[in-house]
Amino acid sequence: MSFGSGLSGVAAANKDLKITGNNIANASTTGFKASRAEFGDAYTTSILGMGQDPIGSGVNVNNVGQKFEQGNISQTNSVLDLAIDGNGFFVTEYPNNSVTYTRSGIFGIDKDGYIVSNQGATLQGFGVNENGIVSGILTDLRVDAGSQPPRGTHGVEAQVNVPAGANVLQSIGSTTRTTGLAVGVAQVGPAQDTTTTLTPIGIPTTEGTASQIVGGPIGFSGTVPGINFPWQPNTSQASSTIDFTLQGPNINGGLSPLTATVQPFSDSIIYDDVNDLVSSINASINGDPDLAGKVQAVVNNFGGITFETAGTYATDGTNIVSIADNVNNLSDPEYLNFGSTGVTFAGNSVAGLNITGADTGSRLTGGRNLNSLDSTVNFFDGAAVAGQDLVYNVNIGGTLFANETFTFNAAGYATLGAFAADLNAQASAGLQAEGQFQINAGRLEFQVTGAGNLGPTNVSVTAVSTGTTSAITMDELGMTGNAIFPPTLTEGQAQNNLIQFDVDGSISNLTLSAVNHADHDSLVADINAQITAAGAPLANEVEAYHVGGVLHFARIDNPTVGDTLNVNFTDGAFVEDPLAESYMGVDSPTQYTTPQTVSAVAGLDLFANDGFIDLTSDPGANATVQANNQTNLEFTDQVPGTLTQLTSSVALPAAPIEATAPGGTVMDFSMNLGGVTSNVTLAVPAGGWATTNAFLNDFENAVNSQPAFTAAYGLNSVSVTADAVTNRMEITADDMGIGPQTISITDVGSTSTVTPTTLGIATNSTPQPTTVLGEAVIPFDNQIEISIDGGAAQRLTIPEGVYTTENELVEQIQNLISSNPNLAGEVSVSHVNGRLIFERTDTGAFPLDIDVTGTAASLANLGMTSTTKTLGEEPIDRSHSFRINLTVPLPDEEGRSGSVAISLDETIYSVDQLAAAINRELAAVPEDEYIGVRAIVGRDENDNEILVFEATEGGEASQISITNIQAPGDDLDVEQLYALLQSDQYESELLTIGEPAITNGYPEQSFVLLDEENDVRTNITIDEGTQASAIASQLSANAGVTATAETDVRILAEDYVNGGDMELYINGQIIEANTFQGIVDEINSYSGTSLNSISADLDDETGDILINSSIGIDISVAIESPREQDGLTVQGYTGTPPVTLGRGADAETNARIGGYVDIVLNEGYTMTEPDPRVAGLFNGLTESSFEEYVINEFNPDDPETYNESASLTVYDSLGNQHRLQLFYVKDPEDPARPQALNSWTVYAQIDGENVGDPDASLPFPENIEPTYAEFKLYFNADGTLDEENTGEWLISNWDPVDENGDSNGAYTSLNVAEGGSLPIPDPNTNSNFSVSFGGTTQYGGPFARYNFQQDGYASGRLKDLEIDDDGTIYARYTNGEAQVLGQVALASFANMEGLNPVGQTEWQESFESGDATIGEPGTGLLGTLQSAALEDSTVDLSEQLVHLIIAQRNYQASAKTIETANAVTQTIINLR
Repeated sequence: MSFGSGLSGVAAANKDLKITGNNIANASTTGFKASRAEFGDAYTTSILGMGQDPIGSGVNVNNVGQKFEQGNISQTNSVLDLAIDGNGFFVTEYPNNSVTYTRSGIFGIDKDGYIVSNQGATLQGFGVNENGIVSGILTDLRVDAGSQPPRGTHGVEAQVNVPAGANVLQSIGSTTRTTGLAVGVAQVGPAQDTTTTLTPIGIPTTEGTASQIVGGPIGFSGTVPGINFPWQPNTSQASSTIDFTLQGPNINGGLSPLTATVQPFSDSIIYDDVNDLVSSINASINGDPDLAGKVQAVVNNFGGITFETAGTYATDGTNIVSIADNVNNLSDPEYLNFGSTGVTFAGNSVAGLNITGADTGSRLTGGRNLNSLDSTVNFFDGAAVAGQDLVYNVNIGGTLFANETFTFNAAGYATLGAFAADLNAQASAGLQAEGQFQINAGRLEFQVTGAGNLGPTNVSVTAVSTGTTSAITMDELGMTGNAIFPPTLTEGQAQNNLIQFDVDGSISNLTLSAVNHADHDSLVADINAQITAAGAPLANEVEAYHVGGVLHFARIDNPTVGDTLNVNFTDGAFVEDPLAESYMGVDSPTQYTTPQTVSAVAGLDLFANDGFIDLTSDPGANATVQANNQTNLEFTDQVPGTLTQLTSSVALPAAPIEATAPGGTVMDFSMNLGGVTSNVTLAVPAGGWATTNAFLNDFENAVNSQPAFTAAYGLNSVSVTADAVTNRMEITADDMGIGPQTISITDVGSTSTVTPTTLGIATNSTPQPTTVLGEAVIPFDNQIEISIDGGAAQRLTIPEGVYTTENELVEQIQNLISSNPNLAGEVSVSHVNGRLIFERTDTGAFPLDIDVTGTAASLANLGMTSTTKTLGEEPIDRSHSFRINLTVPLPDEEGRSGSVAISLDETIYSVDQLAAAINRELAAVPEDEYIGVRAIVGRDENDNEILVFEATEGGEASQISITNIQAPGDDLDVEQLYALLQSDQYESELLTIGEPAITNGYPEQSFVLLDEENDVRTNITIDEGTQASAIASQLSANAGVTATAETDVRILAEDYVNGGDMELYINGQIIEANTFQGIVDEINSYSGTSLNSISADLDDETGDILINSSIGIDISVAIESPREQDGLTVQGYTGTPPVTLGRGADAETNARIGGYVDIVLNEGYTMTEPDPRVAGLFNGLTESSFEEYVINEFNPDDPETYNESASLTVYDSLGNQHRLQLFYVKDPEDPARPQALNSWTVYAQIDGENVGDPDASLPFPENIEPTYAEFKLYFNADGTLDEENTGEWLISNWDPVDENGDSNGAYTSLNVAEGGSLPIPDPNTNSNFSVSFGGTTQYGGPFARYNFQQDGYASGRLKDLEIDDDGTIYARYTNGEAQVLGQVALASFANMEGLNPVGQTEWQESFESGDATIGEPGTGLLGTLQSAALEDSTVDLSEQLVHLIIAQRNYQASAKTIETANAVTQTIINLR
């Protein structure tokens, strides 16, 4: 038994292992249910039955049980992965009709669309009928992958809440439109503000040569009628005119000459001279717009008129072609004398006025009144003068009379005349022959009388110091250039009363009156009197006149070309006298033959080839002499030196001296004179020296005869004398000279009794002699000599003394200069830091010069031992100016008109620099003088740089001019300035007047807005040029006013001419199309960008282009074309006059049109009192100007006209989407309806188009046009919808169209008149649909959508599936719709463990399980479904592994049982 039991245990354990292994293998199998072995003990039975204590016979596997526990559910990504949370089973059916049940929810779709398991079995479920309702019939579940057909909207649910507190928007007011005369009128002008510019005639050039016609002298014909000054023309003369003909490159474009006529004189004016004639002629010229600034008259050098080109035309090559008489004969010699030949003899300098019949001598008059030297009789009798010598030189015409010596009478002179007579008596014979001294008003004077030096001869006197012992010299007498009061020279005059005329070779001699004339008129009158007295022919041939004092002689006998006139002033023999002619200013005369013609020469490009114009001035430099050291301030006159003197210490012995000395006795001594030593021997004469003088003379001669002393000092080295009082011997330096010279004597061996020692003169004498050294001369340090321009030096002596400051010293020197006639006004003195500067007052180069000399002591004291000399430089005077003028339009309240004088001080090398220089000058003026003009660089037609002036303020009709061009400086011609500026103030074509940018032409408009109810007046002013859009905004800002604006422009088709190159601009946007349709399309293409709010269309009747601005901005139209013929016509608001752009050379090319404004006034408001009344924006604002107007009448395009709106998408029968827009408008109060405040009007539009039924009462074609679809909502007092009175709304006039407005082929409408009605059938065969407002409320809250939907949809493609937890399968389409495909069925069993497993986690029903009960998920114990989830296997691996161990242990134990039984059995067998 034990063996059998063991075997059963091994078998049971093996089966248990097999079950456990299967469980472990399916631990990951979806929907797998774990199995277990169920064991029972086994008992052996026999036919004999059981014993009392039966023993089992082992173990049996009673059952393999399946545990249908709920597995865990895991999420997946597949919608067809299904998990059951409950006891149900999926029902599947194989193609062989075999039905299985499974918990594995892994499903997919086969090629036919069926939902199948991964074993190919079809999932079973409940199908749906044609209405999409689950039928309850079990069938194969299938997914249709085809498209869903569209469904047109049949009904709309519009359950909303409209706010009970909403405002009523609509009211009744009035409306008017701006229809004044200014509204919408096309204006023309520049598109932008233009700036006033002044362009030049041409590029800057050199000055060139002006064209001239030089006329002869005027006013000397002596004929009547004719011009005789003063001249007042008679009526006939005043009517005279002359023609000017000019031709030049800047006249008429250089293509043709200019001829203009002027009438220069008036019979109401008296003309005193040629200057008056010139002024009148120029006034007439400048009064002619063609001639002004191009030609002028000037007085020429010989009293006639020269006509010459003027201004810039004097530089550009313009020629005076002719000046001819027109009325009368102004060109004749009797008048302006430029039309026929004239001969004039002209002097070269101002004539003298003194006519003399004999030569006269020069006169040198002293500058000092002699009474200031000695005012008492006798004159010159003082000790320092009387008996003293005066030495002087006289120079007469280059002949020098030198060292004339005069000794003053020792007793003086009773009269000054006696003094002069004595001077003449003592003069040399040669000097006496040439002239004599005389007294003239107390002054000494020398008069030239010698025949050889008569006339304009130079005379000068100089003082000679050598030999002069008198304290009074010619300097003190005022006769020299060095005198403090220098003399005055009056030159003599040659005979000049003889005049000779040579007329065509015929000689006439005349004698003038010897008169000193008061003026040149008197001189000329005398000459003409003598000519007249001479009689014919001279009296009829010549007349004298003067021009500024210069003598002229004119032929008055109608000379012809080749005739001559010569005039000479002669000597007594009628031989030409140069001196006389020089005095009369005709030494270099000129003979003129008139008229003379000078041809113009055009200037050249100024800046070409590095050209420039120098506009700088230089003041030049004065010649100066500057000390290099500081001056001292102490000055002294000369201090004489002294001689050295040796005086003996004892008196001389009484005479005779050495009377007893034997013969041969000598006195020997050594003597030193100033460092020169020599031995001297003095022999004692026999009997000695009888007298003291004899001794002294021999002693002097012995010393002076020594060769050494003679060589060193001369013959008289010393003088020897005796003091008259002390009788002491005195040895005094003589030729040794002044100063500290030494004198000493040494006794060397005298044999005489009397020796140098005994005489007390030797160095060894006792006592010693006295030696007084001489003092050197202290020279003067206060004298300088100044010479100017190479002339005689003028000595200045600075008064001795000490000056406190350099300024005081300078003042003293300047006074000395001013007191010297030769230096006064010619030299100035100053100092810099104590260094003296002497300067010529006249500026210029050599011969203007200055030199300062003097003794070394004086120069050193003045700091002028060394000096710096600066040569003068000629001044350069290029002074000039011109005025830039700006005139702005009146009233010029800011005072901006003005003028600025410009003067440039630099060298100009380019137009750029010229403009910059002018701008600097313009900017430099004071702020209150600033004018708004600037210079810029422009370009001419040849791309050359030109100087242009422009106003800084654009858009105003200002004027710029360049005037007062002048160059008074000697070194710059005004023609150079004209050539530079190229200006012509009279040429209007050079000036472009600025214009403001074109506006709409609307004037300033004012009116009164009247609130009648509150009696409030509001004054409103609209600024000039305001655009209609801005006007509308301004008006709308006022209470009670709403305004909108539009602008209409029409381009006329019939006047459009475009050769293909014309460019059209609309509000600055270029329109490149050339056809009208193309223009319209292109304008519209920009309507959302650069032409915002602007659109265009074609007028079907006229073909005109209609342009509109929906907001009322101004519309500008402009054209550009190279063809003059191109153009177009523009018209503004209806009825306004059209304007033409283009179609001509100077035609307008810009137009601007303003818009009109529609004004809506609330009830109780009106507008009145317009100003201007009709010429502005309004047309009177009378009562007829206003119409009744519904304010805020519903307009779907204006959100202000409805309270609320809502929209949703509806579908036509083809599934096309359309936008249904509902507008909710609260109704105004209506006294006729007590509940009016509880009603709303709903308006509907689809795709922005009306869908209301046509109004049959309107005329054709309006009676077939859709109207507003509107519907009334009525509410009860509790805010609920009065559904009885409201009902449903039928939309019955919607004809679906595509985006182009064309029918799209869907069902169309069936309006009420055609039979459309509610309810809407389904399916529907038209586009009608209903709108239901059921449940809509009017509560005190915001607008709200409760249920806002419709039932239509577009066609769609299957997008995905969705399975609910009740097993319902939905197909989701791309159109957003969902469709029920069926419902998954689940099966349940009375005994799930009785199911028969068939593999693949499938089971079949069995007798033990009972029949399947089929139902819907979520019912009974079937459980619910989870889509995109799977049920996991119920195998617990940990449990199964433990079970393995147990099974193994059981197996091993049973095997041990067998082994033990076998052993026992073997033991039993072995018992044998």
